[in-house]
This record gives sequence, C-alpha cells and structure tokens, in this order.
Amino acid sequence: MNKTIYLAGGCFWGLEKFLGELVGVLGTRVGYANAPGAARGVAGAPVTYEEVCASSGHVEAVELVYDPAVAPLRFYLEQVFQVIDPTAVNRQGGDVGVQYRTGVYWVDPADQLPVELELATLQRRFAEPIAVEAGPLCGFTPAEDYHQRYLDKNPGGYCHISPAALAAARSARPQSPAQPAPASSDAVASAPVPSSGAQPAPAGSALAAVTAPAAAHAAADSELAALPGPAADVPAAQVPADPGRVAALSSLQRAVTQEGATEPPFTGEYDQVFDPGIYVDVTSGQPLFVSSEKFDAGCGWPSFARPITPEVVEELADSSYGMRRTEVRSAGSGAHLGHVFNDGPKASGGLRYCINSAALEFVPLEQMSARGYAAYLPLVTQVG
Repeated sequence: MNKTIYLAGGCFWGLEKFLGELVGVLGTRVGYANAPGAARGVAGAPVTYEEVCASSGHVEAVELVYDPAVAPLRFYLEQVFQVIDPTAVNRQGGDVGVQYRTGVYWVDPADQLPVELELATLQRRFAEPIAVEAGPLCGFTPAEDYHQRYLDKNPGGYCHISPAALAAARSARPQSPAQPAPASSDAVASAPVPSSGAQPAPAGSALAAVTAPAAAHAAADSELAALPGPAADVPAAQVPADPGRVAALSSLQRAVTQEGATEPPFTGEYDQVFDPGIYVDVTSGQPLFVSSEKFDAGCGWPSFARPITPEVVEELADSSYGMRRTEVRSAGSGAHLGHVFNDGPKASGGLRYCINSAALEFVPLEQMSARGYAAYLPLVTQVG
C-alpha cells in the first residue's frame, strides 16, 4: 500500500524537484498546509499564493506519495534533512517568511513515532534547538497549476537546493537490511530534543510517552519477562535473536534494535536505574552488561564501562552523519545497541558504552536465578 507524507523545507519548487529525484517516489504535489488554527483532517478554506505571501500562516509543503516497499519513511526524512538548515526559523536559502519554515506532517498516526525518532536523531547533530515542526497534517490546499513541477517546466528557475544535491538524490538508496544500519549519535550533548520546533513534546505524543517507561515498554516487558534466558548449550557470544522476543518488541524497541534508531536522551527506561542485576539483549536474552559496571555519564543514555565479556558485542566503524564513531551491536542477534566512546572512567579502562534502554531488558538480582541467569550472580554480588 502506498504511503503519503507532507514535507516542508523552504520554497516548494526546489523541494519538490529534489523529492522527485528519489527512488520509490510515486508522485508529488505542492501546496499550502497547516495554517494557525487549522483542525486536523479539515481541508481548510482555499488559499492563494498571494495570501500565503501576505502571511496567512500557511507553510509551503510538498505532498509526497511513495512506495514503502522500495524505501521507508526514514529514508525520505534523512534525505530532506541533508538539504535543509533545520535550525533556521522561517527561513531557507534566500527565502524568508513563515511560509518557508520546515516541517514534517503525517496523515497516518503510525508515522508519528518514526518522525519523532528521526527528529531526535537530527537534534543530536546540533548544539542549538532544531526548528522543524512535526505534527498531523491540518489542512492542505494544492497550489496553483503553475507551481506544480515548476522546475521541470522552467529548468533555469530559482532553486535553493544545489545541483549537486539534486544529482546525489538520483543515486541515493535506502540502507539494505543486510547491512549495518546507520545509527544516530548517542553523543554526550544534552541539547533539548523538541518534536516541533523549540516546543516540548506534547502530552500524548510518542516522545512524551517514552519519558514514562511504563507507557512505552510495559506491554512488551510483560511478555519478555515470561521468556527464558539463553539456552545453556548456546555459546554466550552467539545467542541469536529469538522470534518470540522480536515479536514482543514495542515500536521504539523495534526502531532502535532493527533500524538503528536512537531513543531521545534522558527518556530511556534505564538511564537512571542503578539497582543490582544484569542487562540483556532485548531481542535474544543474551547477557550484555552488569549493573556493577554501570555509571551515570550525564549524557542521557545508560552508560557502562565494559560489556560482560568482549565477545558478547560487535563493534563496527560508523561514519554516518559526517562523524567517525564506533557502533555497538549484540554479537549474536546483530541488534543495534548504541556506540562506544573513549571518555569513560579511566579507572575502569576509559571507555563509555553508551547504550539505548530500548535495546536492553533489565533482570533484577532477585530474578536472575529464576530467569536462568544464575551463572552471572557472582558478577553482580561482587559489587563494592
């Protein structure tokens, strides 16, 4: 089934041209969206280009229809984020005005979480707050005919997106599932992560939900708790993903472990948990980290000085987003966990394994024997 998303990134002439070059795109249409006071699902009164330029409050947006079997929503968001200035307020390129603000607007509520995860990932590339709106589409008026596919009709017309970016779009392809997924930064920066410009995540939004661990993980955790630990005859470093565990993942857990996403900082279930126990791969039950090696790095994600053994994790070079980092995956399941940095406690080796809570399940000390992890008890009880 085809999907539709609405994207704003300055003058819609250039953005439509750019999006039209991407693989999997089935159609584009420019128009005016999300005027102040517009209600979700309401078409809104017709508006003209002149009225928009006179500060009607609408945003110039592109309706993008794409085939999710060819490329996921994440791919299109990543591409757009490469050609906009996400920190600019009501301005892109040489265009200034409220209609040139940036934004992502969905019509399918299921798109809210992937949009907010991508915005959280984008935020960690900048010290200042990003100004990209995010929310449901609230009215869309197609623009006048002469605006549609303007740059196809006028090849020499104004475009704020460079020819090099347009050329790159033609060859851009989504990450193959067989390849390590590009991950977000898990960096130390603790800049706020807004879901709509500089505003905090609204109550009831996906980002607000993940700040309440029970709301984000309770359903999945209740099912995971009933699953056994790793089989005794499986080498510790080679425990594969368990189909039952994978089926029980929440949307956030799936996005992190299977797609390389990163949960927003300071929202994870285990960021401030320091109870005795072990942390296992949420997709396999493989023991990965022990509470005695956990410390508060102040970065917003659970931090560990080292894994239980080096063999339980796989470390991969990661050059995504123009940075040189080391991605950490679970060796047996291949699940994305986070990144490792060299700014950890020197007394413990100097490393900081910065791990997403959503990639982990915490097994408290008192449950370890019953869950099949008795062999790991000495690692926990030697604390102090």
